Amino acid sequence: MKRSFDETDQTTDDNSSTKPKEARVNAPNITWSHTWSFNESRDALSESFFANIPNEILLRIFQLFSVRDLCSISLRGYRTGCMQCALPSYPVRPSKEQRFESIAGFTEHPNSSADMTIELSVNIDTTARELVQLLEKTSKFQKQWQQSPILKQMITRYYRFMRLKASHPTNILLIPTMDIEIVWQTHLLRPEMYQADCLRLFRRVIDHSLLITDIQKMLKDQAFQDTCQLYEKTYGEQYCSLSANDDKQESASNMSRFISNMNRRSKPTYAYWDKTQCKFSTQPLKDYENPFSFTEADIILDMSWLDSCKQFMRNALDNTPGEAYDPDECFDIDLGEGAMKRLTKSYERFLYMAAKYPLEKSNDFVPPTYAIDIIWHSHMQEPLNYRADCIRFVGYVVNHAPWPMIEDDIMKKTSDRSDDIWKNEFQADIETDHLYNTIKHYVNWEDE
Repeated sequence: MKRSFDETDQTTDDNSSTKPKEARVNAPNITWSHTWSFNESRDALSESFFANIPNEILLRIFQLFSVRDLCSISLRGYRTGCMQCALPSYPVRPSKEQRFESIAGFTEHPNSSADMTIELSVNIDTTARELVQLLEKTSKFQKQWQQSPILKQMITRYYRFMRLKASHPTNILLIPTMDIEIVWQTHLLRPEMYQADCLRLFRRVIDHSLLITDIQKMLKDQAFQDTCQLYEKTYGEQYCSLSANDDKQESASNMSRFISNMNRRSKPTYAYWDKTQCKFSTQPLKDYENPFSFTEADIILDMSWLDSCKQFMRNALDNTPGEAYDPDECFDIDLGEGAMKRLTKSYERFLYMAAKYPLEKSNDFVPPTYAIDIIWHSHMQEPLNYRADCIRFVGYVVNHAPWPMIEDDIMKKTSDRSDDIWKNEFQADIETDHLYNTIKHYVNWEDE
């Protein structure tokens, strides 16, 4: 909508007769013109950073604004702590009439709807945000954790934790520390390897989730205390040192905290323990043997994924309309409602291509972009659900090549061909596919 005002109009207050004429205040004559439809206004608001602020707070803020201030507010821009940025204007992919036949679990073409045409078994939106937060938290340990002696200790701790998980019923809540969780991440991102290792070492696939339920939130503190005691009793080593604050928290009423959390709309709690105070030795371990199929180099490589992902997402945004980002400023991956809608649609297209063009050899399919990889990583956080979804929608379990990379000329030619197929199928380049809003009007995908 547009607002305008005429500063030539005059007004007076109750005391105007006692004031000099030139001191009278000009009042704006406000007129409104609605140039956006309801849907366009709603979508613009969902993209705005105002969407993250509760309405009652917004109303109080707006009460402090003058009319002139309110007229200056734009839904198409937002202010960071150090610069003014314009929100990119995301394009809408063109519609294309084409034949569609049901493929595996897809009964609609991905471009037939603005929303996903399939329903995943994982809470992708919340899991993606939790995953990025985890990687942000562990980034401060990256330099320390990349040392070989420390990596060996982390792998040993992960193996011991998984043995405890395997020897207890699945309903027993055991809490991993962040160093264990980050090794777990490397394992999860290799589904075939993860399943084979779990069956070989633990006789069953150990499930995983970054999210916990409301009941588990109530039990988390005590469950961590129990995990510490169980680990020390089983292996004769300290699991994680506890601070004085942790000891005080243990004596608090779990039920009181649970009721308090339920009464306020708090975001879901992560399933790992982020108050990591593990002390690692820099001395080489004696008689060390890695029981898993992944290597220390895999963990080091995965620790750098977030930085590469941020760079890719930033470069993609630089190629869209809007004000460019200052290269010296920090950059956060946008996981807001609108961005997640586009990211999940790109991932849906990725799964559709995997179903339409089944693999002849492992890792022979379209290399994903980092944008697609965000959702792919999130989907793999729950290995049992991921496997079930892949079989249901694709027809086979899509193995993950941990990094979107091209290593030689043959792979480059293969990638170019698959990119052309992608563009012909979805009317967008795969590199920028996540920046396109999907068509919202009806498209006839049926046979003519």
